[in-house]
Amino acid sequence: MKGGGRDALRRLGSSHARELGWRDMWALVSAKGGRVFAEHLSRSPDFNTWGVPVMLRAEVPLVPLEESECGWPDTDEHRRRGEFCGHIEGYGSVCSCSDPAPLTFTTEPVSDLP
Repeated sequence: MKGGGRDALRRLGSSHARELGWRDMWALVSAKGGRVFAEHLSRSPDFNTWGVPVMLRAEVPLVPLEESECGWPDTDEHRRRGEFCGHIEGYGSVCSCSDPAPLTFTTEPVSDLP
């Protein structure tokens, strides 16, 4: 795994991201923002053998709806954003609470060619 992947796992809260190796078994349950609920690593004993399978059990507490929603202004754009972000994850800046990316764009019309 390249450094960027390891850095992303570390930002999610993994304490084993830097030491993950070929054929290791690893599991992580974390929340966005780096809170780790559980993590387990089983090292591969050698290059040709898989690590022992890991079993991970974690309890993830529910949060009140008010804490899981952004405080965007009540506009058509933000209602669309809220609907989308409530169902789909992984769009980063589109669903950012503090600095959401725009959903609408203004472009200059293309002029007719002669």
